[in-house]
Amino acid sequence: MSKQKEFEEQAVTTWGDSPTGTTFMSELHADTRSQFLSVIKKRNFYEMGWIREMLANESLANKKVLEIGTGPGYDAKTLIELGADYFGVDLTPQNIERATENLQSIGFNNFNIQTGNAVDLPFSNDNFDFCFSNGVLHHVYEFDRTLREVFRVLKPGGRAFITLYNKDSIFYKLMIASYSYKYRYKKEKTLDEILSLIEYNGVGGMPLVRVFDAKEISRALEKVGFLVDPIVCRKATAVDFPMSFPDYLIFDERPRLLRSPLNLLDRILEKSLLKLPQVFFNFLGRYWGWYLACRVTKPLYLRDNDS
Repeated sequence: MSKQKEFEEQAVTTWGDSPTGTTFMSELHADTRSQFLSVIKKRNFYEMGWIREMLANESLANKKVLEIGTGPGYDAKTLIELGADYFGVDLTPQNIERATENLQSIGFNNFNIQTGNAVDLPFSNDNFDFCFSNGVLHHVYEFDRTLREVFRVLKPGGRAFITLYNKDSIFYKLMIASYSYKYRYKKEKTLDEILSLIEYNGVGGMPLVRVFDAKEISRALEKVGFLVDPIVCRKATAVDFPMSFPDYLIFDERPRLLRSPLNLLDRILEKSLLKLPQVFFNFLGRYWGWYLACRVTKPLYLRDNDS
């Protein structure tokens, strides 16, 4: 089995079990509509409110828009509300069902969602005015191939908005330090295995997780032929800090005499972080956020080596 296929299977296993937004779900909302809207409200406040702001500047009304990686349909809702003629693809069959059910639960029916692979999009050349992919393409082994596919299906002059994990973020630096202390230095896990732990799931899925810095991703996009807007970073929350997310704590690794006082310090720091207003973390996110927001344009006229 190729590496690409291997990681595709891991992705389907992971997000088939634990779709995006799982951490915001509540048993208090039994029906699909209430749960969907509740998750979107929390997700927008803590993590993704900046997505809608950036998309609103793209003038999507009556534009043919493709989303690569629909998940449960959270961003599809935004794109449809902004007037897009919406098409979506996702590798995970469960997400096709979830997104369709969620969107229909709020009265949306004019959309097209189907199973599809980012490395081989099921659409003809020069088809879409706008492509969007939020937190998806960094899970694809053949990453450069996905960028070429986005370029191929966009019309000349078309735009794309892609978000990717940021190597220079607070979350990445602290997470790697925490997990490396627990696993890597004991040679229990490789760095790639540690990165897979970022994507929580209950079935042992180990998806590929890649991280980029702004210069690196800018070069990759330009190599494909895109004109690249300045890349910005966004998204920071209290749980980006290991001491505020118990799964990252390493109590069992600490010296016995120091364990109790350090645990107490962690609990104090956790409560302090969780009391800080989200506006503070939004400020941090503009400099050390977990996502790189990449906005690009396919030129109207291609150079000879781009054709």
